[in-house]
Amino acid sequence: MAQSSRVASPARKARVRGKRPQQHQTKLQIVGQILAVIGFIIPFFIDIPGLGEPGERMLSIFIAAIILWVTEAIPRGHGRLRHLGGDPSRLR
Repeated sequence: MAQSSRVASPARKARVRGKRPQQHQTKLQIVGQILAVIGFIIPFFIDIPGLGEPGERMLSIFIAAIILWVTEAIPRGHGRLRHLGGDPSRLR
């Protein structure tokens, strides 16, 4: 049998050794992280009629989460439930 002369890529070698290849952030991801922080802070300075302090906190979290989701500033794998301490297999 003939062996293929494939050369393993650095990413493949890193996975074999149990390490993840380092991923670089794009400009959109960096801008998304900055906008998420700004979006998180804004509801605390703008008075929204009928919205109490707990509502302002929830609104700030919601705005930051939407910005991070749209700009994909956080890699997809980091936003999963298992990384938050939950066990997704129990939800089935």
